[in-house]
Amino acid sequence: AEALGVPAMVHTGTGAPWALPALCILPAQEHPDLKIVLAHSGMGVFTAEAYVAAKVCPNIYLETSWCLAHVVRWLVKELGANRVMMAADLIPNMPVELAKYRGLGLEPAELDMCLAGTAIHVFKLPIAYPS
Repeated sequence: AEALGVPAMVHTGTGAPWALPALCILPAQEHPDLKIVLAHSGMGVFTAEAYVAAKVCPNIYLETSWCLAHVVRWLVKELGANRVMMAADLIPNMPVELAKYRGLGLEPAELDMCLAGTAIHVFKLPIAYPS
């Protein structure tokens, strides 16, 4: 991924010990130019561990499908909206995930960043977006 200039997305949560967020810390530190997205941010049970991984590695980003709403708000407030992105994992989950984010009470700029801006930046999407 680093050689191709694309981010790596890693499943975290179910499937421990292979899906533990902490396993991404050393690779993230060894490859500081590689953006790593922790899918599901540990899926609730390992979300605190995903937070620690992102806190110590500025190239780790959190995708929050399957996380509880109050935890998503905490991640945004602690890490910044530019490190957190909304996703649904499954298309039928999209309305629930959107409702979750819209109900967090985030500032409009934070909400915009989580719903679009972070992913546009991380995945280098050819979409104009304020930075």
